[in-house]
Amino acid sequence: VYAIVEYIISGAQKGKEILRLDRWGLRAAKREELEMKAGGMTIPTKTETIMDGEFTYALDRDKNTATKTTNQMLTQITAKHETKDLAEIGERTLKAMGAKKTGTEIFLGKKCDIWEVTNLGTRMLVYKGLVLNSKTSMAGMTIIREATKFEENAKISEEKLTVPSTMEISEGGNPMDILKQLKKKKN
Repeated sequence: VYAIVEYIISGAQKGKEILRLDRWGLRAAKREELEMKAGGMTIPTKTETIMDGEFTYALDRDKNTATKTTNQMLTQITAKHETKDLAEIGERTLKAMGAKKTGTEIFLGKKCDIWEVTNLGTRMLVYKGLVLNSKTSMAGMTIIREATKFEENAKISEEKLTVPSTMEISEGGNPMDILKQLKKKKN
């Protein structure tokens, strides 16, 4: 299944996101432009990532570079759950976080499951494993991520899901190894 989702983010963070999915996320491209206000300052961030199976690429269009890392999370999750059905894995993960399905709601014309994670102050509307709307209120901050446009079975050009051939790609290492090294340095 292919989909294009456009989100507006509001609250403690403000901005927009465009998510393009192929096979419900086994291949995906995400572009975010966000601003966060902290201590009287506004901190803008722009990120663009492409996930292609076991690899994730962080793109820097200004420098015409991409950093390639192994998508350890996907590899570990699919091995642990013995399935590559991301919608099913998503539901299992929500339950493991303490989320409870509390009903259904129509959002953007789609019948979504309502999931609530009370200890995180989060309420989500989920359609076929994809979060279309979420609101999280924690530590006096609220972040709302709301799809404003959802195109299921959308035509996505291959170039949107592929790192441009003109970009220089460098290996970024295994994120899990980097975390292990950081933990060792703290001890």
